[in-house]
Amino acid sequence: MQISPPPRILIADDQPDVLEALRLLLKGEGFQIETAGAPEAVLGVAREQDLDVVLMDLNYA
Repeated sequence: MQISPPPRILIADDQPDVLEALRLLLKGEGFQIETAGAPEAVLGVAREQDLDVVLMDLNYA
């Protein structure tokens, strides 16, 4: 039986409290989490990681 790794999620938000809350919530559910607090960091993380989902603040500065 082959066990697949948990989905990897990138959370992008410029509010540290929101970023941390989402990270803790989703990590507790078993997801692998990457975070980006600065908009310019998002593309770098996305290029370096094999992501399944990106959660991004629509009002991201």
